[in-house]
Amino acid sequence: IVIVGGSYGGLNCATQLAKQARRLNLDITLVEPRKCFHHALGYLRAAVDAHVAEQCFIPVDNLPCIRDGTVKRLHARVTAVHAEMVMLDDVDGTKLPYDYLVMATGATDSTPMGLDVAEKEEALRRMKNARDAICAAQRILVVGGGPLGIELASEINEAYPKKQVTLVTSAPRLAAKPDAISPKLSAKVFTKLEAMGTHVILGQRMPLTEAELAAGWVTGDRSWSLPNGEQVRVDLMV
Repeated sequence: IVIVGGSYGGLNCATQLAKQARRLNLDITLVEPRKCFHHALGYLRAAVDAHVAEQCFIPVDNLPCIRDGTVKRLHARVTAVHAEMVMLDDVDGTKLPYDYLVMATGATDSTPMGLDVAEKEEALRRMKNARDAICAAQRILVVGGGPLGIELASEINEAYPKKQVTLVTSAPRLAAKPDAISPKLSAKVFTKLEAMGTHVILGQRMPLTEAELAAGWVTGDRSWSLPNGEQVRVDLMV
């Protein structure tokens, strides 16, 4: 069994299969190029808390089933998938055969707090840049009313209650995508955010340029006019 990816799905799969490895005579290999498991769910908290940032990175080789040898760990990246084998990017161009293949490659995000970096040091550098930008700003705009936007706005408000935080979403309510959360819970989240100090603007699309969308984070004093005529002036847009 070859498992490609050492994040939430891949590590959990390896752990569960390892419990049956001896009984079923399983040969399990985990392919993951990164040294550390990146605890992505902690990234937004790490945007305001340096201590949490360090805790977001857990060495993959610390996984008990890897330490005891039940699961073999390969520091490599899969470059091609074929019917009975995968190709690796190591110096030998290893061909790794399998009977069963688990693709658990997860997702990446190229924004400044994104998950597209392999090394802990670069990810920590990005987190520090984000913390510095948030710390320096007084008026912060969060674009997007999904779970990430909601959490980021609340993390900033909790860490810096005196900062002016505005959240803008084009949707008629927070977390409006189907099956995200119920309208009743969405209304409670709206009330909670407003109580924390976040100014929530619903049903308004930010007139952002392609460059601003690609950058993800825009610093400096900026002002936008929303379709309803409201002016949004900030010195950090996320």
